[in-house]
Formats: sequence, structure tokens, C-alpha cells
Amino acid sequence: MFHLHLTTLLPILSIRLTLSTSAPNTPPTCTVPPPNGYELIDDTPLINTAIATCGPFSGTILIPSSPTTTPYSIRSQIDLTPCAHCDIQLEAPLLVSRDEWTYWNAAHSIIKLSNVSGATIRSLTGKGGIDGNAVDYYWRERWPWGYGGGMNDGPHFMHITNSSSNIFVEGLSVWNVPRRFFRIDGGARDVLLKDLDLRVRDQWNVFGNAVEESESFGVEVADARDISIVDVSMDFRCARDGRGGEVGGGVGVCVAIDRGTSNITVENLNCVRAIAGVAVMIGTSDFGPLGGSGGRDIPVGHDVQDVLVKNLTYGGGIGGWATGWANAIEFRNETVRNVVWDGVEVLDGSPVLLGECADVLPFPMLNCIGLEVWMVGLLLT
Repeated sequence: MFHLHLTTLLPILSIRLTLSTSAPNTPPTCTVPPPNGYELIDDTPLINTAIATCGPFSGTILIPSSPTTTPYSIRSQIDLTPCAHCDIQLEAPLLVSRDEWTYWNAAHSIIKLSNVSGATIRSLTGKGGIDGNAVDYYWRERWPWGYGGGMNDGPHFMHITNSSSNIFVEGLSVWNVPRRFFRIDGGARDVLLKDLDLRVRDQWNVFGNAVEESESFGVEVADARDISIVDVSMDFRCARDGRGGEVGGGVGVCVAIDRGTSNITVENLNCVRAIAGVAVMIGTSDFGPLGGSGGRDIPVGHDVQDVLVKNLTYGGGIGGWATGWANAIEFRNETVRNVVWDGVEVLDGSPVLLGECADVLPFPMLNCIGLEVWMVGLLLT
């Protein structure tokens, strides 16, 4: 008689979570089990179970490195919603699935933070690398206005939304994600992105096509306040002749600040090859050639105010621009005030792009009011 021993399947079928506490009142620590070791087997449940177990109790979720450096296969959304002042320590590589674009389009993000009060996502060892694995997505068949005939397809890497607050992301390397690396909206506040390395390679770019040139955003902010982006490096390159004049020329936008935002600080940013550095870009989040909501929150606010960009190094190539503001077909009056770029070094490209600030036919409401923009410390090299 043949007996099937289910224990032989446990490494694949079970989730063996290590839970430890050192004292009754000490926040717990959940160590995520090793990855299954196969790209076609989803390791996300291992991570989500740890988050659900320790996250609500201000616990630590450790995703440890392994001697084999086998990445965790991410085939479904990592959900940080249960977190309450939790600490996620990513010390192993993550690999996002490349054959699940229909799923990811519906999920809207690879990592979700919705109504989260307190979450730290960081790598203490510097081994927390995330491969968005999106080259297939970059090279997909396109219609004139994007994937599948629409502008809005494709997930963000991390979506911080729905009044999430006290969010800290530090020490991560992320590359080749489908669209936005970080989208912050929906009333989010008190967010710090620090010491990050964001890279795009082999993006499929058509020079002069606003949709394709702007698919990759480093950080996009709308309807959010008290956001800081500090010590971040971004390098966005395409697979075709692009801005820069050669294969590997620029694509994307490093930081876009849309309406409904206040108290935004960008400090010590190195932005290479992108078509735009740090810019106020009205309308990118809900409509227009640079955006598309795709089921995400549409901004309800109108003002952009109190923005400080300090120590920006930009090398964008032909047609790129380091700073400025633009209106992506916005149909309402908007107010932009107290925007300061302090210490901008332009290695290549234009220092500034200023969009129209007046009625422009045939869109009589394509304008802004109360524009106050200051630029000091500009260095062209």
C-alpha cells in the first residue's frame, strides 16, 4: 500500500512563522521563514502572515537574508494595513513576478499602506533590494495612449494612502518597477523617504511621446502633507534613443508634486537621466498625458504650497529640465505659492520649465493663481 506523507510537502504548503518575545510588554518579533525557492511559488503569504501576527502590536517583522541569497518571490500584494507602529526589516532580496500583469493592474500597487498609523520599512544591512522585474512590462505592446488602450494600467511599487501617517522608508534599493516607485496621496501625512536608490533600465521610450517618456516616476505626491524626501538617488534610463541622444537616454520624472499638497521637502537628491527633476506638475495624478488615476485616489485639493527643494543635482540630457512647474491639462484654477529651489546643480539639460500661468484657449481654465516661486543658488556645469 502506498502512503503519502504530507510532511514532505510542508516546506511548500505551510507557513512556519517564528514568533519571539523577550518580556510580556516587549513588542513581538516575527521572523519570516525562508523563501520557497521557486519563482512560480508565491512567498508573499509568508510576509503577510508575519505582518498580520506582529504588525498590530508594534512588532518587528524580520525578512532575513539567507546564505543562498534566494529572493522571495512576490506574486501577490504585500499588505501593510495591519501595521500599527511596526518595524519591517528587509534584509533579503524580493523579486516581483513578471507574468502577472493582469493581477497587478487590478491590485494597483505591489506594497500597500492604507490607513496605516506608524510603519517603518528599512534595511539595516543594505541587502534589502527589490527587483520590480518589469522589463517585460516596459516592452509590452502599446496603443497610442498606453497599455491596453488606456493610460492607467500598471501598479505602483509602494502606495501610501487613505490617511496613512508616520511612515518611514529607509535604506532600500529598488529597480525596474512598472510605473511609480512611490505614490503618496489620499490624505497621507508625515512620510519620510530616506537613503534610497531607485533605478530604471531598459524602459521602452519613444522620444517626444509624453505618455511613454513619463511612465516612470520616482515619487508622486498629491493630497498629502508633511512629506520629506532626503538623500535619494534616482537613475532612469531607456532602451532606445531618448533624451540624452543615445541608447540609455533619459526617461521619467524624479519627483512630481501635484495639487492638494503642502510642506514638501526634497533634500540632497541626485536625479540622473530623467526628463524632469523636481517639479510642480498639476494634473498628473488624475488626468493628462503624464498621469492617469487607474483606480487611485483623485486629488480633491487645489493648492500647492510650502515646497522646499534643497541641494538637487540634475543631469537629464537633451530636452530635460531640472525644476519648474507644468499643467497637464488641468481644467480648474489652481494656486501655487511659496515654492523654493535652493542649491540646484544642472549637469545637463535645462534648469527650469515654466508652464503657462494664464488663460490658454481652447481651455479657458488652464491657469494658476497666486504663483510664488523662488530659485536661489543655481549652478550650471
